[in-house]
Amino acid sequence: MAQIDHGAANWDVTLNNELEQLDIATTDTGWVPLTLINGFLNQTDQNKTMVRKVGNITFLKIAMTGITANTVCANLPDPFKAGAVGQFLVRTNGGNSFGITIGTDRSVLVESSATRTTVSKDDYLNGLLIWVA
Repeated sequence: MAQIDHGAANWDVTLNNELEQLDIATTDTGWVPLTLINGFLNQTDQNKTMVRKVGNITFLKIAMTGITANTVCANLPDPFKAGAVGQFLVRTNGGNSFGITIGTDRSVLVESSATRTTVSKDDYLNGLLIWVA
């Protein structure tokens, strides 16, 4: 923050600019449930896939079943985005590894290099992904 000399002219302009920047840094969207697509489902009614933005930090809570690899599971709404393509590794409760790629087009892609692209009905993905954008 800038040092404010109370004797300086227009000190209120400097103060208001600093307060405005502080407000932007602490803006919080709260948790926003994502609409899952392509057969993906929330793990339970209480444990859902959601996104939140606090300042310029985005949090994506993954909690889903009906997993099919190499398929888009959701699209992030405004104001959520990735500054660049973001890639994360998440494991299912059954130990299967999947990549989650957040595209610059706001798509959330579930990827796997495994030969089996689907998992059992009781298998689910759970994780918290965090990035700055």
